Amino acid sequence: MNKYLVRIPLTGYLEVIVEARDTDTAYEAAIEKVVRDPDQPNLVEWNLHQQVVVDGVFHGLLEKCEVKEI
Repeated sequence: MNKYLVRIPLTGYLEVIVEARDTDTAYEAAIEKVVRDPDQPNLVEWNLHQQVVVDGVFHGLLEKCEVKEI
């Protein structure tokens, strides 16, 4: 029997609440918070894929970072 290393594409998103003066600094603060405390973010949803982009169509859960004021 042969051995194989299999890499499975994973898409999903985390939710992190931060205090910041604008959306750009909110993004930076969220990245710092995730790096500093990886147990803190809320993993909201995730999926495994055989292929993430098919014929130019993205099939993931979130294409780019979203920042909104709460």
